[in-house]
Amino acid sequence: MTRGSFNTNEVLSRFRHERQILATLDHLNIASLLDGGSTPSGEPYLVMDYVEGTPIEQYCDSHQLSLAERITLFRQVCSAVQYVHQNLIVHRDLKPSNILVTPDGTPKLLDFGIAKILKPALIMTMVNATSADARVMTPAYASPEQVRGEPITTASDIYSEDDPDKPSTAVSKAEKGPQRQPVTVEEVSRNRSSAPEKLQRSLKGDLDNILLKAMRKEPQRPYASVQHFSKDLRCHLANLPVSAHEDTLGYRVGKFVRRNRVPVAAALLALVSLVAGMTAALVEARVALRERARAESRFQDVRDLATTFLFDIHDSIQNLPGSTPALLLIAKTGTQYLDRLSRQAQGDRSLQQELAESYLKIGDVEGNPFSANLGEPAKAIGSYRKALALATTLSARNLKDLKALRTLALSHMQLAGLLPFEDQAAEAPEHASRAIQIFEQLMALEPANVQAKLDASHAWEVQGDIVGGMQWVNRGRAAEAAAAYERSLKLLPELPASDALWAKATRGRAVLIATLGDMQERDRNTAGALAQYQEALRIAEELPGADGNSRQSRELLSAVLNKTAFAQESLADLKAAQQSYLRALEIDEAGLQADSTNARARDTIIVTEKNLGNLYWYELRNKPEALKCYRRAAELLEVACQADPGNVAKRQRLSEILADVASALAANGQREEARRQAQRGLAVARDLADRPNATEEQVYNYAWLAVTADPDDLRDPKGALPPGQPKPDRQRMIERVLGDFRVRLKRAGGGK
Repeated sequence: MTRGSFNTNEVLSRFRHERQILATLDHLNIASLLDGGSTPSGEPYLVMDYVEGTPIEQYCDSHQLSLAERITLFRQVCSAVQYVHQNLIVHRDLKPSNILVTPDGTPKLLDFGIAKILKPALIMTMVNATSADARVMTPAYASPEQVRGEPITTASDIYSEDDPDKPSTAVSKAEKGPQRQPVTVEEVSRNRSSAPEKLQRSLKGDLDNILLKAMRKEPQRPYASVQHFSKDLRCHLANLPVSAHEDTLGYRVGKFVRRNRVPVAAALLALVSLVAGMTAALVEARVALRERARAESRFQDVRDLATTFLFDIHDSIQNLPGSTPALLLIAKTGTQYLDRLSRQAQGDRSLQQELAESYLKIGDVEGNPFSANLGEPAKAIGSYRKALALATTLSARNLKDLKALRTLALSHMQLAGLLPFEDQAAEAPEHASRAIQIFEQLMALEPANVQAKLDASHAWEVQGDIVGGMQWVNRGRAAEAAAAYERSLKLLPELPASDALWAKATRGRAVLIATLGDMQERDRNTAGALAQYQEALRIAEELPGADGNSRQSRELLSAVLNKTAFAQESLADLKAAQQSYLRALEIDEAGLQADSTNARARDTIIVTEKNLGNLYWYELRNKPEALKCYRRAAELLEVACQADPGNVAKRQRLSEILADVASALAANGQREEARRQAQRGLAVARDLADRPNATEEQVYNYAWLAVTADPDDLRDPKGALPPGQPKPDRQRMIERVLGDFRVRLKRAGGGK
């Protein structure tokens, strides 16, 4: 703009207007105003963030963003516009060139030079709404009321003035550049990482309706706000009904089926087909020789169907909320048929391999504590041992069978991770070492195999858990555990987000970073631990389904939030700690509500309620709320222990939480009930500590409860350890417990 052009009051007013607008805005997706003023000659100037970016349409095409990725990016722009509208400001010149996307994929909204503030009190001087400024616009992107000179509202920022075609038909006559050169539908599709037919199918229906509604010329017909517009786009991505479509029963049913078509349709149809196919195969096996070829063909069909049922369908629904019972049904039914087929085809290595893999899946669903399960670890161990026996036989017969070797290593690894929970910890290290040996052998044979690296990383993580990282059942070697976790983290490959294994590797990285934070917390480096937890939380929130659609992502978020809250609590940031715990509890409750049979979902609530109860008790001095949390955790643990009485980790947790309930009851004047709960907790802890293979942590737990029990007349330091404990070790344990108790008394101000 030339010097002379600044000398009109109207232009100067508009310039000051933009400066005042930008000064009121603070949003991630809006370019920030840093400073402003006037030159010595009276010319106004603005100092703004330099946005190194590309116009949004160019960015999308150059990165070949898919349709879903473009919608996700556009919803960030909607968030910025909604923020502007909440500040009673209308941009009035929204167009691609005013939306730049930075190299890291963040959109930035620019140029409020022709914006109109709807709340005059926000600025010192209001531009005359009847002046030429009210008609400044980019015609191709202006709303109808702008073009007609009618009053402007926040809804004006949603429209474009051009008469729109349906997006599904517009792709076939797209144009680009200032000369509006035609673009082929193949190029448009390629820029969206799609094929022409697929792109048009994706645009038909909801997106057609949403875009046409947003571009209606009648002021009362389009979306009332950007928030409503963005919500419809979010619903489209989630396969939920959108407001732009006629709300009919058939439409809603169709949406529901598309969201759940795998668990609703595929599992039922596959099960019916499997039963029918197996029946036919058994009948055909008895026909005369002239029918043998047909029988063999049918045998293969049934086998194919059983493996599809076990692996494709099972894997496609395993991360859906509420799918745990269906997973077990699929795994058990498919395995039964494979087992029958195996007996008919002795010596069929590939069939034996499929059967071994199916037993691993059954074990995971039955009782793997690190995934969705039904809380039956004893049964899971039995299934893992069946897989181990089959894989051992297969790998012994052919040492070059890499698939059999991997199944053998997986069987060892799953047993190593689960045995300590069932009081069989002595056997676990041998299985862990064997798993590491095989996985590293496979990784050396196939250096470019990403799955081999992930497997080896997981095996080292399990090794760290059992030697010193896993709570309640580890062997107390913290330094060795930390080294194992570092090795595990080093093995995780760096993958692009487009890689099919990116989510698995990223989830593993978040878990390991958080676990290394645990090791720092044990070394009393709370600040270092918090930094690790916050990094793990950042990674976890980037995973697909972190908004609650993925069970794995949801459980990881809850776990890391608990760790983060504990560190915040230790550093006296009590408000932040409470917010982190409550957010984790909300995630946990949603998980249990979605699948009441999922023992892992139940366990996450137990952990969060216990931790939140401690915060209320020790720091916030809210004893009634602490009691509520402790009671909920105890109730859920009672259910877990009844379902799995041999699980020593759950029994130790129950002894601890019963002691917490007793302390809270005593503090609230309910001493007799407190006594009953404390005695139950002491009895459980004593049983665990008296076992010949009790861990140091289990012995310490009993000593701690004996020294700290409420009511205080139950405390018995002299009898805190089992009679067989050597005297020097007994004395050191007592001194350690008493020292820890003095620290807790100081922390609690003499309470509990």
